[in-house]
Amino acid sequence: MRKSLSFGLASAFLWFLSSLAPSYAEQVLSQQAADQTASAGLIINVIYDRSVAKAPRGFTAAIAQVVDYFEAHFANPITITINVGYGMIAGGALPADALGASEAVVERVPYATLV
Repeated sequence: MRKSLSFGLASAFLWFLSSLAPSYAEQVLSQQAADQTASAGLIINVIYDRSVAKAPRGFTAAIAQVVDYFEAHFANPITITINVGYGMIAGGALPADALGASEAVVERVPYATLV
């Protein structure tokens, strides 16, 4: 069974980081990186679309920090693929007043097949 999660994370994430003092944000990210422990479980594959080329400097590094944090703190052997865009979702532009958007694709699998 394959599940794919696709969302335009950029706007919400950048708003949050910009609301923090830059030095505080750097300190938090550095501390999280230091606190991480290796995980053989959760794997998050991030696929960036072409719109990310227009993202501010540090955008992909910040996403990598979040991915590293979750991979270090969840031990379940699950692989998640996340498609990331900047200011777009599913190939279309976000509305001007949107902070972010998400879209999920879920495959239905009979219980007997899953087991």
